Amino acid sequence: MEIAPPCAQCGTPLRGKAFCTTCGTPAPAPATVDQTAGHAPSDAPDRVTDGVPALARAVAATAAQPPMAAAPPQESAPPWSGGPTVAALRTRTNVIAPLVLVALLLSGWAIWRGVEQHTVSGTVLLVDSAYFGLAPGRTCSGELGYDDLRAGAQVILTDGDGETLSTGRLSRGEFDGLGCVFSFEVEDVPRAEFYGVSVASVSRGHLQYSYDELTEADWSLQLSIGDD
Repeated sequence: MEIAPPCAQCGTPLRGKAFCTTCGTPAPAPATVDQTAGHAPSDAPDRVTDGVPALARAVAATAAQPPMAAAPPQESAPPWSGGPTVAALRTRTNVIAPLVLVALLLSGWAIWRGVEQHTVSGTVLLVDSAYFGLAPGRTCSGELGYDDLRAGAQVILTDGDGETLSTGRLSRGEFDGLGCVFSFEVEDVPRAEFYGVSVASVSRGHLQYSYDELTEADWSLQLSIGDD
């Protein structure tokens, strides 16, 4: 809306005329009034300052700001750093250790109670004049009163009460230049305070040894029978 100002000389309203009809003074340029606010706009949003629109300068300022730094990705903890797997392994180790200790204690108790077992080995030398002239290394066996001493004859180990603990067999005899030698092995012999050893016929009686004597002999016996 255009407003005609009064004449600057005489005050006559110009009413849109280019000059005052009373004194002839030229009228000033009309002013533009903001119809909504009732006054001339002074801060329009798109006004130009130094030749650059305000909106363009705001966009430029926003673009000039440094970008926000991205948050560093969280690294997953390695499996050896103490997760559920490590906790499970520690729990398993804590359970196994007492079991091993119990097993060792039971083993010691079993040995103390007599569950230990040994193998008794040895030889039987039969000295008989019947072998004179026989070449060493030849096969031999007992004759006449010693005919029970032969390959396969039984060797019996008993405890101090005469209970049989284990048995073995004589091997084939071999002449060694002095007599006929038989070897034997008796396995799975449990612990006992005393042991009785009989070879071939039980009528020959038995030899008795203590646990300490057999231990000192490393559970090996060298027996002889026949002519002195």
